[in-house]
Parts: sequence; structure tokens; C-alpha cells
Amino acid sequence: MHPKIDQNHPNASLPKSLLHLNNLDVVLEGRQILSDINWTLNKGENWAFLGGNGAGKTTLIRLIRGEIWPSPSSRGSRMYCLNGETQSAPIGVRKMMPIVSADLQDLYCRNRWRLNCEDVVYTGLTDSVWLFQPPNAAQKEEAEAIMELLGAEHLKKRSFLELSRGEARKILIARAMITHPPILVLDEFCNGLDAPTRKTMFSFLEAVTQSGTQIVYVTHRLNELPPSITHILRLENGRIIQQGPRDEFRDVLASQDPPLIHRLARTIPDHEGSKPNLSTSHENGQVLIEIKNADIYRKHRKVLHNLHWKMKANENWAVLGGNGAGKSTFLSLLYGGLHPALGGRIERFGSSDSKNSVWDLRKKIGFLSAHLQADYEYNLTGEEAILSGFHSSIGLWEESTDDMKNMARRWIEFLGIEPLAQQNVHTLSYGQFRKILLARALVQNPSVLLLDEPCNGLDRSSKIEFLELLESLAQTQTCIVFVTHHPEELIPSITHAMTLDRGRITAQGDKARILANGR
Repeated sequence: MHPKIDQNHPNASLPKSLLHLNNLDVVLEGRQILSDINWTLNKGENWAFLGGNGAGKTTLIRLIRGEIWPSPSSRGSRMYCLNGETQSAPIGVRKMMPIVSADLQDLYCRNRWRLNCEDVVYTGLTDSVWLFQPPNAAQKEEAEAIMELLGAEHLKKRSFLELSRGEARKILIARAMITHPPILVLDEFCNGLDAPTRKTMFSFLEAVTQSGTQIVYVTHRLNELPPSITHILRLENGRIIQQGPRDEFRDVLASQDPPLIHRLARTIPDHEGSKPNLSTSHENGQVLIEIKNADIYRKHRKVLHNLHWKMKANENWAVLGGNGAGKSTFLSLLYGGLHPALGGRIERFGSSDSKNSVWDLRKKIGFLSAHLQADYEYNLTGEEAILSGFHSSIGLWEESTDDMKNMARRWIEFLGIEPLAQQNVHTLSYGQFRKILLARALVQNPSVLLLDEPCNGLDRSSKIEFLELLESLAQTQTCIVFVTHHPEELIPSITHAMTLDRGRITAQGDKARILANGR
């Protein structure tokens, strides 16, 4: 079933040029982010914006949507013709150009906006956070049709904050499309989506573009360009280095990328004059984490069922499964954010929950996830965010010792993120902030490192560097639990895998066997 298409769609009688940026610069917090931007969106075009972390892609989208203004020293202008009339000010533009992005998703989580999914979709009618008036019958029918096409109709009464990343993405695109806007903006739209969901989303985007809505699509993954993309723009260091029809990028798109892992030996920073606590002390065969007969509830709803699992020293695990399978909930259980219901048990490093405080455990377990990134609402520098890892806090509320600062700086240097460490985290791109949070997870040299879709938001070169680092960490006996929808991201040292489906472990054991069985 397809959403109804408005025959009087706003694009139907527009002139050829819908949007034009002419010689624009953007300066944020004293730093020049974009330089000499010239770009035109014509009727019928669907664009992809490509570029590495920090290239300026998200800032360009914000400039296009009118969220930020060009530098006063810019020589040019921006012009819009989205409603049949030409205007230079971006008044009303955001409503005609809704966005679906990880940042928008994080905003809901950070502010704890408690709406059910159906109401989130309805807020797209007024481009607001809250539902100020009930939808009429036609609007309800339209919302149901879009959610059905996205395979999200079963989510409509669920709380938005309880959804997986992939499930929430479906709801946000339904919210964006309920008004059939002239332009839809998608920023790293496929992050966190499993393969079947990506296929569903691409089919939906085909229907969207055929209905008259044009798309502007930002991605790091060349193999995830929708077929409907007609033009491509490449950014580097805030400048457009290439733009034009998709055919002109045929060689780039057809090139075969080399394997993600090609160099493995790297030197890992260590504490000055000391060794990591458990990462060099546990013995082969020692059980680090064991779960027995565990059921996990959230909001009185059982989300994980009858878990039996253990992780031994020198094992590294992949956790696989579709959106909503329970992977992030499983990591939260390992990290101490959730506890088994009566009758279930979890032991970490030989002790049960009752014998360890969460804070003691978190000195031994590092954690990196999109949900953690969403919670960072405070104005911190990158270095301060890294130092918060010593205190397992969101924000920095305690004084850091000189030893802590020295260790943080060694990781900053090792990861090559010195410029990011001095910036406010809210000025960083999504991928740049992900590097900061990786350093945060590593500053205490954890025995176990939990990674929830850690490569999301990273460009290819950053991803290669990150995976090489993980491989080196695994070889120093830091044990890894790695959640991903992309098996090609699994490092060689992953020894075991498990699959989850609707909150149940459906397979676990040797990695090669699990992957060979497609489970």
C-alpha cells in the first residue's frame, strides 16, 4: 500500500530552480566551516552529499534548511522558490524541507520527550515537538498508510523512547513524509538499520521520489546510495571539490573498496608506570561475564527472554540481529544498566551484582553507543568529555587528577584527535564526536569493551583506523563485545558470535559457524 499522492503537490508547477546558494561562507564559534559554497537544486534532481568526517556535510544541510546563517562577510546569497514565490530569507523553509537524522533522533532521547510513535508521526503536520491538536480522519489514514509501507504499523502505540535505533528511524521518516514535502533531507539515514530495513527504506524512497518529493541524502557508504539519486556533491575541508550528474561519478561508485582491515600492529597507550587492572591479569578460560536464566523487563514489558550466555577471557563476541531484536538492551545488561528479573543471575569478574557497585564495574567495562552520544547535552570540550570516562558520568562533575589528564592526552594523541579535543562537543560532526567517545571508553584501559554499532557516523578512513585499533586492543587481552549490522566490520580477533531475534538468543558459538549459517 502506498501513501496517497497529492496531485497538487507543491513541486508540480515550480520553476526549474528550487534552491540556489551563491558564494556563501559559514563561520561557527570563530571557525570557518564552509567556504565559497555554490550549489543549485533544480526540479526533478535528487542529490547525495559525500565527504569525510568534518568535511562540512551536516553544516551545509543546516545552511540549506535555514538553521544557520551565512557569515556576514559572505559575498553571495541564498534563494528559495519552494512555494511558487522567490524568497531570500529561509522563512517557512524547514517545514517544507523536513530532516531525518541521528541528531534529531538523539534530541528526542536527550530531552526524554515521551510520546507514543503515532503521536510523533502526527507532530510532523505542524513541525513541532508536541501534538497540539488531534489529527483529522484523513491525516490518520495517511499516517497509517505511511507506517504500513515502512513496516512500522505495529509500533504506533509504543513509546518512542523504547524503540531501537532502526525502529525509531522508521517513525521519524513517517513523521517527515506525512505532509508530502517538496524536499526531504536524510542525514546518515541508514545508520543503525539492518539489511532488510535498508531494503524497505530504499523502496520507500523510490515511492517518495516518484510522488514528487525530492531528496538530499548524506552518507559515508557509497554502497548505500538510493537508485533515485541523480546528482552527487563532494565536500572536503568545507569546500565543494566536485559536483554534477551521477554518471560523472561512475568510476568512483563502481570501484571496489579494499578490506577494512589491512594493518593490524599498533602500539596501545598504557598508564604511566602501571599496567591495566584486569586486561593483563585474567587467565585463559577464566569466565569474565556469565548470564543464567535471565529475563529482562522494561516498562513492565519483557524484552529479553531466558538468556544463558558466558564470555571467557580471550574471547571476543559479535552480537547480531535485526532492528528491535534486543542487541542494545543486551549490552545495557552487561554494563549494569539493567538487571535480571527474580530467578535470573549475572556475574561479572567472578562476583554477582549484589557484591559490586555499578561504579566499580564501570571501571572495568568501557561502553560506546549512540544512546550514550545522545545523552551528552552539556557544554564540554572534547577533552572534558573524555575525562568524564574516568568517572562514568555524563558531564564532568569531579576534578580530574594529573594522571587522568595525562592518560586522556595520550589517547587523544594516539587517536589523532587533538583539534577535536579543544572544541565544544556540540560543534563536532556526528562522526567526530564518535571518536571522542571512543577515547572516553578507553581511558581506564577496560578489561571488557562494549561497542554498539561503533562505526556509525565514521567515514571510511576513520573506520579503518578505528577497526585497526580494536584489533590491537583485542590482542592485548581487552575483550570486546561488538554489535553491528555490517558483518564486514568484524575484526579478525572476533572469535564468537551470537544472534538475537525478538529478545531471544537463537544461536551462539564459533564465529565462523554462526556466520556461515547466516544466523
